[in-house]
Amino acid sequence: MQFHFFGPVLFYDMVRTARRGSYVLMRFIYAIITFTLLFLIYTSYFAYRDLESLKPSETTAFAEAFFNWFMILQYVLVLLLTPAYVASAIAEEKDRRTLEFIFATDLRNQEIVLSKLVSRMANLVLFLLAGLPILSMIQLFGGVNPRMLYGGFISTACTLFSVAAVTMLLSVYAKRTRDAISLSYLLIIGYYLSNFLFAWYMGATEQLVFMRRNFAETGMVEIATAWVFELYSAGNLVISLIRLSNVRINTIVDLGSSFADILRNYTLFHVIVGTLCTLWAIVRLRAVYRKQNFGAAVKQNGRSKGKRRRPIGDKPILWKELFLSASMTRLGKLLYALFVLGSLAPLGIICYILLNQSHIYEERFWENFREAVNYYVRIVGTLVACLLILAVVLRAAGMITHERDKQTLDCLLTSRLRLREILIQKWWGSVLGVRPLSYLLFMIWFIGWVTGGLHWSTILFLPCCTLLYMMFFAALGLAFSAKATTSLRAMMASLGWTIFLGGGHWFVCALPVLFMARWASETQYIAMFFAGFTPPAVIAWMSFSYEDVERWLSDYRYGEFEFFGFCALGLFVTLLFIFILLAWAERRFGQSVERPKRPGGMAMTPQSHRIEPE
Repeated sequence: MQFHFFGPVLFYDMVRTARRGSYVLMRFIYAIITFTLLFLIYTSYFAYRDLESLKPSETTAFAEAFFNWFMILQYVLVLLLTPAYVASAIAEEKDRRTLEFIFATDLRNQEIVLSKLVSRMANLVLFLLAGLPILSMIQLFGGVNPRMLYGGFISTACTLFSVAAVTMLLSVYAKRTRDAISLSYLLIIGYYLSNFLFAWYMGATEQLVFMRRNFAETGMVEIATAWVFELYSAGNLVISLIRLSNVRINTIVDLGSSFADILRNYTLFHVIVGTLCTLWAIVRLRAVYRKQNFGAAVKQNGRSKGKRRRPIGDKPILWKELFLSASMTRLGKLLYALFVLGSLAPLGIICYILLNQSHIYEERFWENFREAVNYYVRIVGTLVACLLILAVVLRAAGMITHERDKQTLDCLLTSRLRLREILIQKWWGSVLGVRPLSYLLFMIWFIGWVTGGLHWSTILFLPCCTLLYMMFFAALGLAFSAKATTSLRAMMASLGWTIFLGGGHWFVCALPVLFMARWASETQYIAMFFAGFTPPAVIAWMSFSYEDVERWLSDYRYGEFEFFGFCALGLFVTLLFIFILLAWAERRFGQSVERPKRPGGMAMTPQSHRIEPE
């Protein structure tokens, strides 16, 4: 039986993705993580209790706690893995130059887009179903409320559909897989960041998201703003949970505060967004491809007249990655501009709030301002640094595989460049190719230093730490890209290890050790050890202020100097692994291209590939 609405691409793509061993491994890892979560919560509830004296209410509380953490884990994984799964649907065909062959068939746009979208979503559903056998164990402890059960799975399914549809639309517009993945993560982070900024602007400190005024005292502008915020924040799960906990609130605009109303609004938001993005991707599939491959050439040639290019120099691969491959599309520039505005908006809100309260805290105004700026740099600066590292690893993961997909690797190997020179220039290109985000991060640090929110020594520590992490994750992505057959496999492997090394090791390694620790001193040093090997924790801690330094010098009980030692140890190990990963990448790259080696072990360029100067 054939599904004419989807076409033959659906069956082919589902079989092709199901046979990949990496997806089976990821499902197995997800099941292990879910079982570890069950073990940790069980230990925290019943480790030192007599099981015979337990009450039914305690076991029910344990089941509800595990279910809540399970749904949080599932929701976070949907946001993290869906762009990586779906972004390569159309962009990978562009990289491999096979999309024009698909267009040469009688397949329609809807058959191509819907087949790839449904196959990737089905693979993700199989991934999420791996945790259901473990979730079924909580039925032995009294189960959970059926309303929470269907509400959690409906919200997860709607989020999966909307994020997959948005990523599919970005895959249609992006020229490369890494661009589609980067834009997807940037759009997701921008949506949640703008939601919280909008909530901060709209609400007060007590209820976060609502304006507490009588309807008769409000104007049309405030009512319209409240309507926009209610509709825009309906798809934010965090704000929806806050609304669910604050049922009795006098609001200007109320779309419903009960469980059914909030679930209805959340479902409608994601279904409408997913449907619109899917229809947009179907309509614009062929038009965007024609414009990218035929319309852009004439426009580029028209603009390039009289335009001076920078000299190539003695590093042609680095020049190519910096000035030819680092260009942003209009959509990317728009999302980047919105992200910059969203990153700098909290600073304006801080100034606005403190200036309005200056008559109350007149003596401590500058102290409060510096403290608020320090919190801003720690939160927003760390978020931008994490996004910068993610952009670096995704860019590095597609360095070699993109050349292989575009069938330009053979031309690169015929040059006089050695394998080590190619890898080193690709490595530096992945680090230096994300300059727009680097400028934004330096701007945030500079604002914090000028206003007194950051200590002067942080200007030395923060750039060095961030650059070291960027170099490490670039080497990690390059190592996976050196031998991977497709860009998707390299990016999925790099993204998985980035999540693990960027904080996932806490869940796998640190939490079981902390739960099994018996003495408080050991627990403290274990936590410091794992935090010293966590890049977000190190970057956030390095953003200390003058008040923090004075407090540490006056009182040594905080353990900050011990944590500084663990951070130094983590940075040293990171530096050591950079050389190890680069050597491993060179070895894998040499094996993939099958170049002969000299007796000393170094890869040798064949004489037929050398171009001797005249």
